[in-house]
Amino acid sequence: MPLSRITSPFMSATANVYSPSANTVAIKTSSSDRVTVDSSGNVAIGTTSPSAILNVRKDQNAQTFLTLQNNNAGANASSFTKYTDGTNNAYIGMFNGSSGGT
Repeated sequence: MPLSRITSPFMSATANVYSPSANTVAIKTSSSDRVTVDSSGNVAIGTTSPSAILNVRKDQNAQTFLTLQNNNAGANASSFTKYTDGTNNAYIGMFNGSSGGT
């Protein structure tokens, strides 16, 4: 349903989908904002103000992981992150169970 047609937030006992400001959608669980999509289409997880296309934040005194998972065992199965400036590319990931980076 288009945001302009939402007349009241979706709510349950533990979850809430709402619009905290114009052209912004958020998901709240256990009274805390978990996911925000701003008017530019930027997505924030763990923060309400995305500073990039995808902004993931977890403040803790421990390791924080972002998981990409491919359970296919085929010869071409892979999970990579790609970093690019539009001309140059760098990849970090796993190709068929072997880790590496270029």
